[in-house]
Amino acid sequence: MYTLGAVKVGYFVSSWLGGICSFPLTIASLYYKNYYFPSFMIIYYLYRYHYPAKYWPLFKRSMRLMDHPYFKSQKIVFEEEIEEKGEKKMFCIMPHGVLTMGYITLISSKEMECFNIKWLVTDIITKLPFIGDILGWCNMFSIKKSNMLKIMSKGKNIALIPGGFEEATNFEHGTYNIYINERKGFIKYALQHGYEIYPIFVFGEEKTYYTLFTSFLKIFGKLLNKYHIPTTFFYGKYFSIMPNDDLDLNIVVGKKLKFPTISSPSIYDINLYHNHYRYEVLNLFNRNVKKFGDSNKKLIIY
Repeated sequence: MYTLGAVKVGYFVSSWLGGICSFPLTIASLYYKNYYFPSFMIIYYLYRYHYPAKYWPLFKRSMRLMDHPYFKSQKIVFEEEIEEKGEKKMFCIMPHGVLTMGYITLISSKEMECFNIKWLVTDIITKLPFIGDILGWCNMFSIKKSNMLKIMSKGKNIALIPGGFEEATNFEHGTYNIYINERKGFIKYALQHGYEIYPIFVFGEEKTYYTLFTSFLKIFGKLLNKYHIPTTFFYGKYFSIMPNDDLDLNIVVGKKLKFPTISSPSIYDINLYHNHYRYEVLNLFNRNVKKFGDSNKKLIIY
């Protein structure tokens, strides 16, 4: 019997994958000269253009996964207390996983609601039908440079997944790995706008799915990821799209990283504080892996 938590996860996953499938379905419908679905898509986008999805607090609260856990256990742990009223906070969630179960758990949680966060995701997802509406209702926005800088110029708190699709491509069941070595833009913007950075590690994300053709996709995926195309073949519980639920999802919010404000950071500055960030992420992992993960495994940083 499905729990309410399973229904919520299923709603998110099916909407996400349904949005992706809508484009090939449209092409296929046109090829077979069936115009019902393409007509629906045109009407849908015209409606969204004139009435874009806006933040809907009631919907976001209804999607709280912490209230009705899908996984064996779910919890959010803060290594230190964070002031609720302050602004200019950047929460960096790792790893991405396949379908970001840790990220969507945080978005709807009571623990993070008090920070009034603008949740940033890759631009292409915000344009997908169905899932794009859900993102808007949940106060989620495109992470494209112009939009991110616009939000940061106002000092709003933000959250993002630095590893992006590349991290999803590198996903292997039971392996801790993150993609960060070539991700330096968020460090540059944090320096320019004087943001505090809070690294967050999701223990259990590495067990949510199984993947196929991993070795091949790590090579081929690097090309497609440049065009914001995810390259992972996966399956979850009972070979379905639902994530494995026999796991503990422990989300650890790390200690604050306070960097100086540098309006025009040099390459040296960016590399210096990026290396410091990598060092602190590794420390965050090592401090908590014995309590919340598999202490026999190490964190691989790409």
